Amino acid sequence: MLTSFVLLILLATLHWLLSFHVLRSNRHALENRAFAFFALFTGLWTVSIAVAHHIPRSTLVVTRLTFVLGAILAFTFLRMAFITADVPSLWLRLGPLALFLTTAFSVLALTSYVVVDARLVQAGLIVVYGVAHALFASHVVLYFAVGFLLLASSYRRAFGLMRARLRCLIMSLSLPILGAVITNLLLPLLFNRSTVGVYGPVFAVVFFALTVHGFIRYRLFDVTLFITHSATSMSALLVSLIPSLVFLLACWSRLARTFQPTELLLFLMAFVLVGAVTPTIRQMTGRALDSYVFRTRPDYKGALRQASRLLTRVLSLNSLLRLIAKTIADSIGTTSVTVFLLRGDGSFWAACNESSRPETSTPLVLPDSIQRTLTELKRPIILDGTAGGRHEPSQGPRTEPHEILFVPVVSGDEIIGVVALGSKRSGDPFFSQDIDLLSTLANQAGVAIKNAQLYEQVVLINEYLQNIVGTIESGVVAINRAGHVTIFNRAAEQLTGLGVDAILGRAIAELPAALRQPLAATAEDGQARVLAEVELAKPGGSALPVLCLTSPLRDPAGGLLGAVAVFSDLTALKQLEMERRRAERLAYFEVLAAGIGHEIKNPLVAIKTFAQLLPRKFLDEQFRQEFARVVGREIGRMEHLAGRLRALARPGGGPHRALDLRAPIADAVELLQPRLDEKGIAIRWTPGPNPSQVQGDHAALEQLFLNLIGNALDAMEAGGALSVRLRSTEGRMIVEVEDTGPGIPDEFLPRMFEPFVTTKLHGSGLGLAICASIANAHRARIHASNVPGQRGAVFTIEFPAEVAASTPVKA
Repeated sequence: MLTSFVLLILLATLHWLLSFHVLRSNRHALENRAFAFFALFTGLWTVSIAVAHHIPRSTLVVTRLTFVLGAILAFTFLRMAFITADVPSLWLRLGPLALFLTTAFSVLALTSYVVVDARLVQAGLIVVYGVAHALFASHVVLYFAVGFLLLASSYRRAFGLMRARLRCLIMSLSLPILGAVITNLLLPLLFNRSTVGVYGPVFAVVFFALTVHGFIRYRLFDVTLFITHSATSMSALLVSLIPSLVFLLACWSRLARTFQPTELLLFLMAFVLVGAVTPTIRQMTGRALDSYVFRTRPDYKGALRQASRLLTRVLSLNSLLRLIAKTIADSIGTTSVTVFLLRGDGSFWAACNESSRPETSTPLVLPDSIQRTLTELKRPIILDGTAGGRHEPSQGPRTEPHEILFVPVVSGDEIIGVVALGSKRSGDPFFSQDIDLLSTLANQAGVAIKNAQLYEQVVLINEYLQNIVGTIESGVVAINRAGHVTIFNRAAEQLTGLGVDAILGRAIAELPAALRQPLAATAEDGQARVLAEVELAKPGGSALPVLCLTSPLRDPAGGLLGAVAVFSDLTALKQLEMERRRAERLAYFEVLAAGIGHEIKNPLVAIKTFAQLLPRKFLDEQFRQEFARVVGREIGRMEHLAGRLRALARPGGGPHRALDLRAPIADAVELLQPRLDEKGIAIRWTPGPNPSQVQGDHAALEQLFLNLIGNALDAMEAGGALSVRLRSTEGRMIVEVEDTGPGIPDEFLPRMFEPFVTTKLHGSGLGLAICASIANAHRARIHASNVPGQRGAVFTIEFPAEVAASTPVKA
């Protein structure tokens, strides 16, 4: 009886300590306060159970007080369930009703309607229940059922850590509440006896264990428990004594009859002491026997810790291999260690060899049989040095001398190397513990070797790239994602006039604007850019014309890493271009001068002839009329020639601005439409819905298309067809004028755009030359060709596209 009373008081104290600890961890949290009140009243209810079942005074009053505390306990559980399930609006509606019912049943429990009489006898507590006992029990069960339904619903909605916390809370509450309801409500309701009610609070042991588990693993209610190593050691000791204590309890009655109380106490103390020191004696004995049987026992933890620390510090492959060999030799105490690495052709070569005894050193060539076996098994094998080269998989300790252990070095699922170990210096065989340690060290070495090989490749690639970048004549500048310069080669240093030490690693703002702006834009949007000609400002105030190309730098997954710019000096190219244009201009002037002389010579000969005849035939009226007609015609021809030459001298027209290329084409078509209709020529011209933007002069471009369409109109017979096509491709606008005329003779095609070259009977030969001059002024290319396989010619003009506002187009 006394034992059960002390146990219940101890459980109540634990409830109060738990309540205090949860409330202290976060007194402002509603969940913590609700749980603390629940644990507090659980402790009070446990004390009332202990008093009612063990102290005969005022049994009826204490029993009725127990029912009151039970009603309050059910209410605190329901309130904790509502708060934990996070349904405050529902609690605001149902909370007052639940509080009212709890108050009513608490008052009812103090009357004879629930408990008529209660007395403590030798068999236990006898309670006579009133007529309202079943109703009281039903309301308590209802509160607990609703609370668990709320917790279960919240558990289904939760995820992650909150779900784990709710699971732990539900498990910790289910068994204790179910046990208490059965022993303190259902059994008394069915059998009208309360003798087993004393066992209800004992189920709280499960509640304490799972709640503490929730504190440790899931920080239930944000409570943190710090468990020291000594506490875990003491708990382990107590658990190890449980079988001995069970045996002692089974024999306790006989021991109590045999020994005196003092002797029994000494026996019990000695029994506990022997049970406590047995694990320590067993551990010491095991170490002593291991030391005797295995002679030297490697420090596995120390070896792994040291290997992990050392292998992560070295990136040089040769230094890493020497470190691996030394670490393995020191850990196992072997006479020699050879590290083989896999070549690209599938063979192995001895990359490192460390030996203290030449007579027992490992081979420097890996036998083919060993290589095949390691590749197949991927686990260590032992070769008997005295057995003619036979090898077998390691199955435990070996006793033969001069054995060689081969341990595969695996990275991923592939063998990248082999570690060959000679026999131990102590003469011991390789034990299973040694092989386990070596396998672990080999796995660590495999990762380190792979990293070192990759690092070596990266270094070689970087050196190769640096050599390439350093020797090319174009400037190369690269930036990373953060906008810092990572590459700045020698040519970039010379072209920009900036020192590599002052730029490398600095922000992109240190670069000239001609490089900074396209680089920053490409690094931001990942789009490559081509700047045909930009002015690169140098520190001295001078500027350099350069061609600049930017490209994004991406990782294998496509992520943007930065951008690179390659730029070249255009000074020499521009000088060559100027020389070429000067030579072309001189040749052009030669042809032009010859053509002008030829074209002017004919009217001048006619005028000269009439001038020579004028003195003799001045009085001839017919001659004077003929003279006026011929001289006026020839002077008109020279004036027309002069006008065409003026147009040839100013091909670009006015200043260039952004315009839609469809507009001048539409104007030219509209202007020539009456001539087309008069000759019965059908024209196919569709401007399209999208703007075709270029930089140019509207009047000059209109003159260009008037000449081309007019030439096509002149070349065709009545009933022909004319096509004008406009399309864009790869940053260029292409206009094609195609007719169904006789085409262009092959001998004229190379010279079609030279002055005074024409296929017309009365043409001046300057129209297409003017077209070529206008195209050149707009940085366009013009060329002529015949339609393959049919009649007609095609004139093609390619304009560079520019971004500009569109101009309305006449359809």
